[in-house]
Amino acid sequence: MNVLIIGRGGREHTIAWKVNQSELVSQVFVAPGNDGMTDAAKLVPIDEGDHESLIRFAKRKRNRLNHCRSRGSFNRRCR
Repeated sequence: MNVLIIGRGGREHTIAWKVNQSELVSQVFVAPGNDGMTDAAKLVPIDEGDHESLIRFAKRKRNRLNHCRSRGSFNRRCR
């Protein structure tokens, strides 16, 4: 399964690092991420607020898991 994690902070980095250890996960993507996350995930240059592009990317990669930001408007759309 592919995993898309949305965010750029330490919390998202930790989630990416841990999810990447699962045998069920084939690839981890972080959007937009930061340079320190490249050890745990492939960075996707899509801003957290660009909902339409995130949805298109997730559909294209057939992601099964999304981590929603704990703050901001995007959190409401993930429920």
